[in-house]
Amino acid sequence: MKIIAALSGKGGPAPELVELEQEEPRAGEMRIRLVATGICHTDLHEHPGRHSPQPIVLGHEGAGVVDMLGEGVRGFALGDHVILSGNSCGTCQSCLAGRPTYCDLAMPLCFGAKRLDGSTALSGADGPVHSHFFGQSSFASHAIVPQRTAVKMPKDLPLEKLGPLGCGVVTGAGGVIEALKVGFGDTIAILGTGGVGLSAVMAAKLVGAKRIVAVDLSPERLELASTFGATDCLLGNEHDLAAKIRGITGRGVDFTFNTTNAPAIHTLALEVLAMNGTAGFVSAPLGPFSPQMFGMLAGGKQLRGILGGDANPQTFLPQLAEYWRQGRLPFDRMLSFYPFAEIERAFADAHAGRAIKPVLLMENPK
Repeated sequence: MKIIAALSGKGGPAPELVELEQEEPRAGEMRIRLVATGICHTDLHEHPGRHSPQPIVLGHEGAGVVDMLGEGVRGFALGDHVILSGNSCGTCQSCLAGRPTYCDLAMPLCFGAKRLDGSTALSGADGPVHSHFFGQSSFASHAIVPQRTAVKMPKDLPLEKLGPLGCGVVTGAGGVIEALKVGFGDTIAILGTGGVGLSAVMAAKLVGAKRIVAVDLSPERLELASTFGATDCLLGNEHDLAAKIRGITGRGVDFTFNTTNAPAIHTLALEVLAMNGTAGFVSAPLGPFSPQMFGMLAGGKQLRGILGGDANPQTFLPQLAEYWRQGRLPFDRMLSFYPFAEIERAFADAHAGRAIKPVLLMENPK
């Protein structure tokens, strides 16, 4: 069938809307009619070409309606509401242990932008177009997705708001709840208050953290962090920032959660830890970074990489949606909505920081 998709690989500041041919779902796949999809910084980084092949349809925070079932799909029906998350094989030790973000085939399944047999679901006038980005390629009116990528949602929830749960929100909230296992009375510093960092702030409040320190260069985002539960807000360029963070508790914080790629902030994240503290990070430093190994040894400190919040999307995303329903995870306050046709404006606002979490609304959602 013919679909409208946003194509990367032609240059320019943002993907370009084009008409593509999409094949029907194969065994184990479904066709999803997209209602909305969030824009993540990974999409911004991949648009000019970083890890994935081009031409490609990006997008990996999709939300939509099951439109067609491939052979062998179980547990879904036409008309089901779903949100889309990352792809995984389902058979490796990590997947069987409920940790699909660390699937042995995570990189080819998410960034390879094709099926494992090398095929794609899309083609254009110039030949094949890469699909299956994170198992979805949701910058499109329709997506062909493996069954494991889709998570069913209750139909009474606002589907147009739910897509960011699949990546940005689960990375922040899952990082706090699932990976670091922050608990009641713990202390945490969250470094960077974009969509991931603000989700972490909300999750830290939800689990009862005693002190939640938010650090950012934007006073506006720190103000929002305060409304989400941050007990202390500090500008990232303040003098002697490490001492100020440590001084909040008198001994440092139990956890740090770093969403930035600045080497200096990665160093800071270790410096401000209390004894036996853990520094979690979701983005690698862009530049030289040399952890102080003796300080980590003497303090019993840990440096912890986190992908996808360490969460199992099939069980954790419905939990996050229920927290939202209860008013305990108001992530929708971070969202800014754009018509699909205005994807270039949405990309520009994301790059400039004018929108924390842009969400594209597809044409004529039903």
